[in-house]
Amino acid sequence: MVHGPLLAVAIIGVQIHVRVVGEGNCLQTH
Repeated sequence: MVHGPLLAVAIIGVQIHVRVVGEGNCLQTH
C-alpha cells in the first residue's frame, strides 16, 4: 500500500495535465 498515495497523485497529475493541454488545444483551435 506504499505506492497507493503516489499512484493517486500521479493519476491526479495526469488528469490535470490532460485537462490543461486539452484547454490549450481548444484555445489554439478556436
